[in-house]
Amino acid sequence: MSSSDRGGAPLVSIIAGSAEGAGMEESAGVELVAIDGATGAAMETLADGLERARGELVIHLPPGDALLAGAVARLRAALVARPAVVLVYPSFQRVDRQSGEIETVIPEELDPMEMFRFQYSPVGPGAIFRRRAALEAARLGAGASPFAEFAFWLRLAAKGEVRRLTEPLARRHVDALPLRPGTAETARERLVVYERLLSELELPPESEASVRAAARSACVLAALEFGPGFERFGERFFIADRLSEFRPEDAGDLDAEIARLEAHKVNLEQRIARQRAVIPLLEGTVAARENRLQNGDQGAASLPRRLLGRLRGGTDG
Repeated sequence: MSSSDRGGAPLVSIIAGSAEGAGMEESAGVELVAIDGATGAAMETLADGLERARGELVIHLPPGDALLAGAVARLRAALVARPAVVLVYPSFQRVDRQSGEIETVIPEELDPMEMFRFQYSPVGPGAIFRRRAALEAARLGAGASPFAEFAFWLRLAAKGEVRRLTEPLARRHVDALPLRPGTAETARERLVVYERLLSELELPPESEASVRAAARSACVLAALEFGPGFERFGERFFIADRLSEFRPEDAGDLDAEIARLEAHKVNLEQRIARQRAVIPLLEGTVAARENRLQNGDQGAASLPRRLLGRLRGGTDG
């Protein structure tokens, strides 16, 4: 079979766990790439599906996502209309599985720089993309990281133009994707994804402020990722440390500042030791002068008592 149907439209490969919800009523120019044992992790099955797909265009449907009637033809037409476009993503219906309530979600326009800055992807269910560009993006982001989907969409968006459709063409159940308990490790994964993307993306020099904003966004999201319950030393603070606008080239200055503070600490410790050594001597002097006062010697000064009080941190005097 060729990559196009008899009408000349490019073949669309739908990567999904089953034909249910995949819009297979539009069989002309559509193939289903079924992934056995697909789980709720959105990107776990994508790489395998891309290797098996024969279509030039691909739609990935994780469990719980579904296409609405007529979606495939509409998505395909929007993507092939402009060769420079690598990704088209539609509005979608968000369904509460318990109440059956349906909400239409119109996602924001996707701007790769803003997407990186806020560490957030507006792409929802029903997105269609070019297989060749997706293969490259998926290889860079191989693995089952909980943030692999965000990284994939950003890498893909960086390879060409992106188009949004305000027409709802897909559906997602709000409890379709399983919740993964947050841990310190998943929080660190969030930061690792940010650093990898920073090294991969060709960002213009004027984007320095956005890069710093992206670092802060990644840190805040990582902090939210693992939440309360971490009591071992440092677990609550490693995220907060990353909120500073630290740059790798500042490492030398930071090392020098640490050395200066360490030296200052040693100096303070030495001063405290000297003051502590003086205290017994002053105690002896105070006792001797109090003796002299009791014996009628009015010339005994009270200065040592005031000094002793200051050294002890008291209020004598």
